[in-house]
Amino acid sequence: MLTTAPNIFQRNATGVNELAPMPARLDLTRLSLRYDGDSTSFLIGKADLSMGVAELYSPVDVFEQFNSSSLMHRYRSGAWQATMAWRASDSDEIKVSLLPFNGRAAVLPEDSRWRTAVGTDPIFDIAAATREQYASTNAVNTGKLVRYSATREGYDWFLGAYQGRAPYVNLRRTITLTGVFPLITTSVNTAYVVPRSHAVFGGITRTAGSLGMYGEAIYQRTKGGQDENYLRYVVGITYRETQFANRMGWEEITPVLEYAGEKADGAQDVTLYPATSAATRPYRNALLARLKFKLDANWKTFVGMSRNVHSHDWVGMAGFEYRFSDDLSFFGQATFLGGAEGTQFGRWRRNDNLSLGFDFRF
Repeated sequence: MLTTAPNIFQRNATGVNELAPMPARLDLTRLSLRYDGDSTSFLIGKADLSMGVAELYSPVDVFEQFNSSSLMHRYRSGAWQATMAWRASDSDEIKVSLLPFNGRAAVLPEDSRWRTAVGTDPIFDIAAATREQYASTNAVNTGKLVRYSATREGYDWFLGAYQGRAPYVNLRRTITLTGVFPLITTSVNTAYVVPRSHAVFGGITRTAGSLGMYGEAIYQRTKGGQDENYLRYVVGITYRETQFANRMGWEEITPVLEYAGEKADGAQDVTLYPATSAATRPYRNALLARLKFKLDANWKTFVGMSRNVHSHDWVGMAGFEYRFSDDLSFFGQATFLGGAEGTQFGRWRRNDNLSLGFDFRF
């Protein structure tokens, strides 16, 4: 990914195990070598690591980092990995991945207009964190990921397990005593930490004619009470409508509706970890919807929204895509945000925006 935004991207290129707070002008998202045999394949390098089945939001797709330095243009930045895949049959596959590097994800710059979340929750209070602690690269901290996927008549499903760094950071408090009794002083410092975690996950899709149904979930436990344990899930339904669309001169209309939820047990060491990662975990109790119109082979338009049920904050959007050729497409989107201060979308309620762009592949 190459960008020319000087107020966001400060360095020339990202490293393999990048820990710098800002992303670079050149962000390498895909670079890998792959060998495909009759029933076994191998991949080494930086590549996609998505596996969720949800259309709008996937709680399972947390093993690949996102570049979030500009929330208007957030994208997957890939995962360094060594992956082996074994196809037991045409409809059954097992994949095993090692994720050796524990670099940080790209974040918002200090002067970004999207950084209005500071102070609304301890996990966002940047001033409270005097340092950052990230897992070193070694055999113990290497992520281990295994998943099994299967295809059957009318439905697909997958199961998996993971051990390694947690997808969401937390805060850790350290207390330091200095001096000689009785003249002892106490200092309290706070640092961002990446907990170590174990997780199991799975998902299923079911197709019946034009109707599609799906669901996926992930359960995570962290080591040593570094964060609360939680179950995150999403269920959804989609429908491909053609009769009314054809009468209007279009090809198809596709509505999608999802509900995303979470259950957390609060089992956390509050003495050492004063906050949970809850504020950084999106869509903990939310409705998501999208209505897509395929007008013809080249034009597509859509409207969509997401709304957190309890906090009543929301985001709405409308956009288009025009395919000029097989290699060149143009797109645009208008986004509107609202809600109370300190909520997921309400903290950005003054950041409504309009974006236009193009995608050229060569």
